[in-house]
This record gives sequence, structure tokens and C-alpha cells, in this order.
Amino acid sequence: MEIAILMIDLDDFKSYNDRYGHDKGDDYLRIVAGELSKQARRTGDMVARYGGEEFVVLMQTCSLTNALRIAELMRAAIERLSIERFTLNSVELIIASIGCAVCIPTQDRAAKHLLIEADKNMYMAKSLGKNRAYCGKTDLVEVRNENAE
Repeated sequence: MEIAILMIDLDDFKSYNDRYGHDKGDDYLRIVAGELSKQARRTGDMVARYGGEEFVVLMQTCSLTNALRIAELMRAAIERLSIERFTLNSVELIIASIGCAVCIPTQDRAAKHLLIEADKNMYMAKSLGKNRAYCGKTDLVEVRNENAE
């Protein structure tokens, strides 16, 4: 059975906390968690705050294709939420970089390794320009751009 882990980081969220304070930041993180939970709604899917402005999503019986599709839905939901709540004059949009990793767990490949891989992919998404979902060599920005044409 394949499992997928998504590591989600709200890009540059520190500036939001600096501008509005940590209480407002925590309120916004709760709203984001609700949006993420709307996408991870199958039995066994779990969304958790991982620390700071990071979330982790665990999805059982989830292929790479489905994990990337859900990651892109989550990324778009976070961006949409930001557009609905703010004008560009008040604060930069809150966007997310998402790293994805999928495997069939074995004794050799524990969940910890999967989490490390998702984290690496999240940092790769950031290095590629942020506001994207990334899993190894598969980058959904290309898919998103193709769909827009």
C-alpha cells in the first residue's frame, strides 16, 4: 500500500506575523488548516501542523499522481484564500511551497525517510521559485501552466 506525505510551508509567512502579530498569524494558520483538511478528506488522511508555518499531510493508499494532484489543489486553495482575504496593497499574497514523497513502506524505508524526502522536495519547490508543488522530477507548475493555455 502506497503512502504519501506532503510537507507544506507558507512562503514568507514571517512577514505576516511581523505585520499583524502572532495571534492573527495563529488565526490565519487555523484557517489554512481548514482549507487543507477540505482537500485531504478521505478516511485515513491526516493534516497536522508540523511547526511554525509548516503543515504535514499523510495520505494512505495514495499514488504519486494523486498525491501531486492533491498537493496542487492545496496550493491553489492557499493562494485563493490569500487573494480573497487581502489586497496586494495590504500584504503580499500568502502562498505555499509543497514537497511530496510517496512510497510503499518497508522495514528498510520507514516513514521517517519519507518525511525527509518530502521536506527535501519542499525546499526544492522553494528554490524553483516558490508557490508550487514538487515531487522529485515531477513539478506541477508545468502542468498548471499547460492547463492555463
